[in-house]
Amino acid sequence: MSKFIKNALLAILAVIVSVSLVSCADKGDTPQGMKLASNPEADYQMFVPNEWITDMSAGAVSAYVSLSDPSSVSVMAFNIDENLVSIDDWWASYKEEFDLVFDNYSLETEENGTFGGVAAKKYTYTASLGQTNYKIMQAGTVEHGMIYLFTYTSVPEMFDSHLEEIAKILDNFRFN
Repeated sequence: MSKFIKNALLAILAVIVSVSLVSCADKGDTPQGMKLASNPEADYQMFVPNEWITDMSAGAVSAYVSLSDPSSVSVMAFNIDENLVSIDDWWASYKEEFDLVFDNYSLETEENGTFGGVAAKKYTYTASLGQTNYKIMQAGTVEHGMIYLFTYTSVPEMFDSHLEEIAKILDNFRFN
């Protein structure tokens, strides 16, 4: 068998194995028009629109719209601190640190909602970092003894243009 054919067969086998692994990682149906953006080893599944670019290199699961529109989403999980047992406790502690990182922090809304089918709090606020203004929505919940934080970050003028996609991402988020 020629070297070319061996390499071609190995490449085909690699694709088949990769597709099989991705298929096994998805414990449910992938929502139409979306793709899995979370690590298969994570205890949750986050789906984002097919057109978005996923990134798992930063230690958190994230995805962004495009190079010309850096609106992004991310999910992080934290161990529950003995003093921070609810999402309200966590938020009170977390927002104290905003002044150390952001300028011009202003909370716009705080509301009840769901995240992965679990009761959650959603916070929308504006802040600036350096010369750039941001609008941020965070949804937080407690599940599996962890605090999970979903963050949608955009520049104010692009924020509303992705709210339908963000709602779909949150509606389809799953805890394993």
